[in-house]
Amino acid sequence: MEKHSLLQILSQFVPLEGIQASAQLSGGHINSTYRVDAVLAGGRKEKLLLQKINTSVFEKPEEVMENIATTAKHLSETDYGMKVLSPMPTKTGAWLVWENGEAWRLFPFIENTICHSIAEHDETAYDAAWAFGHFMAKLGSFDEKKLHLTIPRFHNSIFRIRQFKEAVEKAEKDRLGQAAELLRELNGHLDCLEKIESLPLPLRVVHHDAKISNVLFDETNNRPVAVIDLDTIMPGRIISDFGDLVRSMASTVSEEEEDPGKVAFLPARYEALEAGFLEGLSDDIATKEKKALPAAGPWLTLMQSLRFLTDFLMGDVYYQVSHERQNFFRARNQFALFKSMKAELADRLIVC
Repeated sequence: MEKHSLLQILSQFVPLEGIQASAQLSGGHINSTYRVDAVLAGGRKEKLLLQKINTSVFEKPEEVMENIATTAKHLSETDYGMKVLSPMPTKTGAWLVWENGEAWRLFPFIENTICHSIAEHDETAYDAAWAFGHFMAKLGSFDEKKLHLTIPRFHNSIFRIRQFKEAVEKAEKDRLGQAAELLRELNGHLDCLEKIESLPLPLRVVHHDAKISNVLFDETNNRPVAVIDLDTIMPGRIISDFGDLVRSMASTVSEEEEDPGKVAFLPARYEALEAGFLEGLSDDIATKEKKALPAAGPWLTLMQSLRFLTDFLMGDVYYQVSHERQNFFRARNQFALFKSMKAELADRLIVC
C-alpha cells in the first residue's frame, strides 16, 4: 500500500505527523491488515493496526463495528482480566473511514505479543481454548439479541448445504470434474450436519472464528493476552466456537496441507482443548451444551469442508486463494479430518 494512501486514511483517525514504517500482515483469509509505526502530534510514536474490511463478505461494515465496540466496552467494564482490542474512532466519532469505496478501521497495536498460526504443544492449545472459554463466559451477561447478524446464517449448516447444492448446479464442468470424488463422499455425510444442527442448544454471544491465530500471546511467557478479530461476534451456539477450536488445532497438519493422507485427528490435543475451554467457561455451561461438545468438531469441520468446496465450485469468491485449486485442497483436507474425528470420537457423539 502506498505511503500517500496510508497518510490520507490515518490522518482521519489520529493527529498524524508522519509514518516511520508500515507492513502488511499475512494470515487472514478475509480482510487486509497493516501494521503502521506512526508519528503523532508532538512527535509521539505509536504502533497502530489499520485494516481494510472486505465488504464483499461484510456487506454492512458499520454493524460489524457496532458489535465490536459494544462487546469490547462490556468486557472492559467487567473483571475480564485480559486486554481488549477496542476500535479507535475517527476524529468525527465514526468507526470507519471510507476511501474510494473501501472501508477502513483502526485499532491500537498490542505490543510485546506474538500470534501463533499453529498450536505446537498441548499446553498452548489448552491456553488458547481457555482464552475463548473465558471470553465467552465474560460475555455471558451481555444480551446476545443486541448484536447484529453481520453474516446471517454463518454457522447454519442447513443453509450451507443449500448453498453447496446451488453451487453444484451452477458450477463449471471443469471444476465439477476435479471435485467429483469429493462431491460423492460429502453427499453421503450431509445428514450428520442436519442432526447436529437440530440439537436444542441455547443462544449466547459467540466469537464464530475461534482459532489460535485469533489469540495474542505474551512473547515472554506465552500466556494468552487477548482474543482478537471480533468481526463475526454474533448470537450463536457453543458448538460453533468449540468446534472451530477442535477443527483448527486437533489436526496433525494445517488446513493448507494438500495431501489428505497426512491429515489425522489428535485425541490428546482434543482432551487439552476440552479441558481448557471448560476451565475458561467455569460454571457458565449448561448440561446439554457440555454433552454436545464432542459433536462440535465433526460438525464444524464437515461444514468447513462444505464451505471450501462451495467456494471452489463458485470460482473462489469468498476465501483468498493463491492458486485455483487451493479451496479444493482445503475442502479435501477438512473432509479427511472430519472422517478421522468421527472415528476417534464415535463413543462420545450424541448424534452423527
